[in-house]
Amino acid sequence: AVSPRVAGIYFKTPQGLFIVPWDSSACDIYLDKVSGTFYLNTTNKSGVWNDIQDMGYTYDLDEITFAPGTGWSDLGYVEVITGHTYVIWTWDYHYAKLRVTNKYTDYITFEWAYQTAPENRELKPVPKRAR
Repeated sequence: AVSPRVAGIYFKTPQGLFIVPWDSSACDIYLDKVSGTFYLNTTNKSGVWNDIQDMGYTYDLDEITFAPGTGWSDLGYVEVITGHTYVIWTWDYHYAKLRVTNKYTDYITFEWAYQTAPENRELKPVPKRAR
């Protein structure tokens, strides 16, 4: 949501994405709305900026299987577009991705995934075992 107290996202574990205030020290990215347009903004933690990249339109979250090595936003933010997947590189060397599924007046909905192993750029799903 664009309400400042619930606009932040903190990627912690695969079991828990936390919604935090946009200016929380835990916030990795936050949602903002300027002149009717939504943006995902990165934050600075311990003097290190998180990075974000718009990977373009995807049919589903699993289409992006690897975090890029280059091409991060120089601006520190990206416009939110329904159907686009975004990769985030956190200050502590983890990667996350989110795919925007819908935009509403004051909030967005999305799917997401987080890589728990530091410096591991793989973002593919774990294969299901045959039963």
